[in-house]
Amino acid sequence: RHGMAAHGCRNALSVVSLAGMIALIIIHLMGPTTRGVQLRSGGDMSFTKAGTRVDGVTLRDVASRHVIRAAMRRLSGGAEGDENDITMTEASHCKKGMVVILKDKPCKVIENAVSKVGKHGSAKCHLAGSDIFTGKRVEEICPGHTSMTVPSTKKIEYTVVDLAEDGELSLMDDDNNFRDDLSVPENYEMRSKIEKLFKEEKEFKVVVLRCMGREAISEVKT
Repeated sequence: RHGMAAHGCRNALSVVSLAGMIALIIIHLMGPTTRGVQLRSGGDMSFTKAGTRVDGVTLRDVASRHVIRAAMRRLSGGAEGDENDITMTEASHCKKGMVVILKDKPCKVIENAVSKVGKHGSAKCHLAGSDIFTGKRVEEICPGHTSMTVPSTKKIEYTVVDLAEDGELSLMDDDNNFRDDLSVPENYEMRSKIEKLFKEEKEFKVVVLRCMGREAISEVKT
């Protein structure tokens, strides 16, 4: 009986915690009039006079809502150290080659043109990057102090065991675990290389890139 009561209490606390998180986000989206309220609802999310803080980083604008969503995923049980982890950096600190979120897409930075500080005291950044999954160019212009999401990426190598007629690949990792849920990429150059190597019965590997819950073949290695 005592065990059931304790279980019920834990469930009630979980509901209250989730409700508190939702309330915090609603308050944040309402605007700057609530920025002075200091509240905490578990994890590393809180409000300060400067704005919402997630994992010790101040989010100065509502454009970083996706950071809050990612933080909620982590606080609700996301594993540490996996490809769902995020860090933060200011737009002016984004360097070529970094992977950052541009218009809700994970992109490798190609260029970051930072303008001089204007009369309003804020430099502008013109960020250009390529979507790490599609290769399409993505651009975003924002103040230099804007908090940008830097998602973690993970690469895993698989040996190609089989290639079906419909393009489905059978892959094996270094621990001899098999998977067959990925197909030959749409990229013509990569597709042609995989088909050629398989036809010639050569041993080769593919690199699977994981980021933000998505994954795709990003490289072929011989």
